[in-house]
Amino acid sequence: MNTTLLIFFQLLTLLGLLALGWVLTKTGKLTDDKPLNSVVANLGVPAMVIHFLQMPQAGYMLREIGITAVGYAAAMAAAALVGLILGMVFRQPAGVTGTWTACIILPNSIFMGMPVMQALYGDEILPLLAGIMLIFNLGSFLFAAWLVSLASAQKNRPSFKKLMLQPAVVCCFIGLLLIVTPLQMPGPAARAVEMLAYTTTPVAMVAIGSQLAKCNLRETFLDGKVYLIVFARLIPAGVAGHFLMRLFISDPVILGILTISICMPAAVITPVIAEERGGDALFCSKVTFVSTLLCVATAPVLIPLLI
Repeated sequence: MNTTLLIFFQLLTLLGLLALGWVLTKTGKLTDDKPLNSVVANLGVPAMVIHFLQMPQAGYMLREIGITAVGYAAAMAAAALVGLILGMVFRQPAGVTGTWTACIILPNSIFMGMPVMQALYGDEILPLLAGIMLIFNLGSFLFAAWLVSLASAQKNRPSFKKLMLQPAVVCCFIGLLLIVTPLQMPGPAARAVEMLAYTTTPVAMVAIGSQLAKCNLRETFLDGKVYLIVFARLIPAGVAGHFLMRLFISDPVILGILTISICMPAAVITPVIAEERGGDALFCSKVTFVSTLLCVATAPVLIPLLI
């Protein structure tokens, strides 16, 4: 199956889950999405981190995982620069610039990107996703959480200690301990973690659908700022990250999976984090929704050109 069809089918899957949340909210079956956000942030994402870091092959690929992690961090830094420049050019306050940057730096690397990576490179690359997940979660729950909190009242902004004690951040360090030591989770515990890990994206998409049900979709599609951030996420952030990584990554497989990762639409976790931190969750949901729609037009063109 070619890249275009892979992305198209993943798009339909995501939009189907989002539509489910929208319908449930509109019909009164889902009246509060905050419990869903809590499940994703405090259970699903931490489980996903540990699951990828506990893959049997991961211990034999530490060097490659490390290169992947550094490359992903570099791409995230390039995307952050794009967000900062946009905020300065359009003279936005810190809260808005922070929200824009959070949406730009976090791509939907795993759920949208993984099937494309597997189709192009095979299952052998799955342990490399541990490096992506590690940096993605640290970037999400430390950097992006701080960025979206800039739009909230000063008293609601989390302290550094509170950010560091988030379950997803703590699990990153637990996962690192597991990958560099002989320690292994017992079979039932590992299976439970795996099951929780794969609930993350579906539950997050349902929560986003619920948030979108509370706004006017016409306003979503007519919001010029949404398209500005979607464009930045899908094209400049991906291109800038790719060429920065090419400066120090020569392995074509690692460069390829990282390029696929950063060309994906806005991550489903961004609105969840914004909701948790008192930020503009609705705007983040709009960006996630529209970028997921438009990714089907940009990724099939951009990814083959870059890799």
